[in-house]
Amino acid sequence: VKAMVGISPLMGLPPEVRAVSFVNGPWQGHIPTAADPLSWPPEAFGDRAFRLYTSPEDEIIPENASALAFADRFGRFARVKVVECKGGHAASDCYRGADVAAWFEKLK
Repeated sequence: VKAMVGISPLMGLPPEVRAVSFVNGPWQGHIPTAADPLSWPPEAFGDRAFRLYTSPEDEIIPENASALAFADRFGRFARVKVVECKGGHAASDCYRGADVAAWFEKLK
C-alpha cells in the first residue's frame, strides 16, 4: 500500500479500543501489541501518503488513536495530510469524493 484515504479513521488500538467486542472478537480477545500501528517505529510508513478526513467533533475515535495522533507520530516520515471536516463521527462533510479522486490523480 502506497497511499490511503481514511474517513473518521481509527489509526491505533489503545487499551480502551481493544476492549470493544467488534475489535477484539476477530482476535479471540487477545490483540498483540504489533497490531497497533501507533506502536510501530516512526519510519514504518516512510514514503507513503495518507489523506485523513477527521472532525474535531468526533466523539467515537479516541484522541490517542486519531488521525492527529497518527500524523504526529508518522508525519516526519510519511506524507500525512489531515483534512478537517464538520460534524461528528463519519459526518457527511468528511466524504469528499472529488477531493479524494483529485488527490489520487496527483499521486500518479
